[in-house]
Amino acid sequence: ENPVTEATDKEFRAALKQRRNFFIKTPVYVTCFLVTFSMCFISILYPARWESSIVNLAPTIRQSDQRHYLILTCIHLARELVLSDGLTRLTNMQLASALQWHLDKARLSDSAIRLGGDLGITIGADVHSPNHNKVMYEYGCPWLEGEPCEVVSRPSLAGKGLFPLLVEFFTTVDTVLERYSPRPFTYNEEFLEPSRKEALYSFNYVKPNMTLNDATLVDRD
Repeated sequence: ENPVTEATDKEFRAALKQRRNFFIKTPVYVTCFLVTFSMCFISILYPARWESSIVNLAPTIRQSDQRHYLILTCIHLARELVLSDGLTRLTNMQLASALQWHLDKARLSDSAIRLGGDLGITIGADVHSPNHNKVMYEYGCPWLEGEPCEVVSRPSLAGKGLFPLLVEFFTTVDTVLERYSPRPFTYNEEFLEPSRKEALYSFNYVKPNMTLNDATLVDRD
């Protein structure tokens, strides 16, 4: 038989309840659990807003560097195609083919950066990067950091953003190919192959072409 009376049991439980620490009380436990669960939920949802830019960061940076390299290569090859003095150790057919190849790659890289869906870039910078859109499409020249917005060869494009300049650059390279490619022009990829030894050691027999220096002052392209 239980020697503890019902009244004593109730009094004992009431005393334990009064002396119990606050942090093990049920309302406190439930509140802490809800707060912790809410913070975990928010920590998942809030960064999800930036998922597109985080996922695309590495391939976008890689293609930005690639686009920069391809544009500089197009400038070099276009100049050499116009001068046609043999300093590149390539024939005019190889030069024109190399210029066409690099131009196509530059256009593809630029399209992937801006629009996505190619070259490992899922979502283009046009969708998720306000800074990119400001430089590419808004009036002004924020990349010049306060310097005057001037485009000597294309005054009408000054201050209209970087994208019109980029489109005009691609169009100008097309014009150079149209004017200076050999006729008939047959695209080939011989320029991707290792140079022949006789071509590499022909530098002493090449005379730089200086006759077209003055043309740069009157030919906008």
